[in-house]
Amino acid sequence: MKKLENKEIELEFEKDKKIGFADLATVCLNQIPEGGLSPLEMSKRIGVLGKFNTAKIGAKIELEDAQFEILKQCADATRWRLIHKDIVEFNDYLEKLNTN
Repeated sequence: MKKLENKEIELEFEKDKKIGFADLATVCLNQIPEGGLSPLEMSKRIGVLGKFNTAKIGAKIELEDAQFEILKQCADATRWRLIHKDIVEFNDYLEKLNTN
């Protein structure tokens, strides 16, 4: 089991709305690979997305190892259309959790 902290970040999706690592995780999980998703893969991602829907800033989000692996795979495959230190920090945080 992994506990992911929903750390507040500076990056903004909407004006005056605080976001955290859970929001970056949601972006990664919603990225559709070239060729699309099978219903099975979609179901797995939906199960992980549910963990992040109501996460408050500063909360710890518990993920089973299989759920964390899905998130990690999606994060590794995500291609961003901007450069921001929060994205790098999120990726580094996932790498650190992966090795613990």
